[in-house]
Amino acid sequence: MSDKGFGQRSTRLLRLNNVPAVAARTSTLTGQLSFELFHDRADTLNLYNTLMREGESYGITNCGQDAFNIMRLEHGFKLWGRELTLDTNPFECGLHHLVDLNKKDFIGKTSAVELSQKKWNRKLVSLNEALLACDTLQEGQDWESIPKGNEVIRRQGAEERIGQITSGTFSVRLRRPIAYAWVSTDISTDDVLTVDIGGVRSTARLLEKPPAPLPENV
Repeated sequence: MSDKGFGQRSTRLLRLNNVPAVAARTSTLTGQLSFELFHDRADTLNLYNTLMREGESYGITNCGQDAFNIMRLEHGFKLWGRELTLDTNPFECGLHHLVDLNKKDFIGKTSAVELSQKKWNRKLVSLNEALLACDTLQEGQDWESIPKGNEVIRRQGAEERIGQITSGTFSVRLRRPIAYAWVSTDISTDDVLTVDIGGVRSTARLLEKPPAPLPENV
């Protein structure tokens, strides 16, 4: 189960407390070295109890959706249904490096080549561009002051809409809200932006890189 013996994006058939399971080495959007287990639904409780018992000495603990989302955004991972939808393509959301246009042929290559040559009027501020960081929370502010998605983005002092939040959370590393967003392509880290959050406009800037570095083998 070492990193060298069980590389990223590989799978193994395992037995855990006599429960057969297929283990897939993935990043699971958390930025951590981790696995996904595929098994019979009837074995779920037995498998869970086994993992919690054997992992106790290693400090294993349960992880909720909010913690999952914090790790995802801090490491700069995009999520299907939020940043990635049927209306986006890899060339406008920073995933162009995953498309090999030099490959002899593949389904959709003609369209992919055409998309790669277009100029887009929006960009997803992401791992390859930046993340959006809002003001630090002031005394009396709570989770309602953190963007969740669909909030409007403007340049400071202007009314024109130049972007929209796709997902957001509170970064425990930066001690302030962070978010993914679609913004106009001319927006840079020098621009001061405002985000409409619960009827209040909070200022924000683009981050040059995600606050949490990725392990080399993720």
